[in-house]
Amino acid sequence: MQPVKILLGALAYFISSFLIQGILAAVIALDYFSNIPVFRTEPIFYLSMSSTLLSGLGFEYFFQLQILQVPGYLRG
Repeated sequence: MQPVKILLGALAYFISSFLIQGILAAVIALDYFSNIPVFRTEPIFYLSMSSTLLSGLGFEYFFQLQILQVPGYLRG
């Protein structure tokens, strides 16, 4: 295991996920999401940020486990 790769992969997942979610929720589908009564008008950002970071760490950890089990010519 390489902890630096796991942290960098989780950070890349976190940034790309929030970028995509921000574009979707704030630009493309703002009217749709604002008309759903279940959603809050002001979201709790620290909960969504922590869950996204934890899922990124989990995905990257399991990716590192999987990528180490294949021969070098199959990694590409």
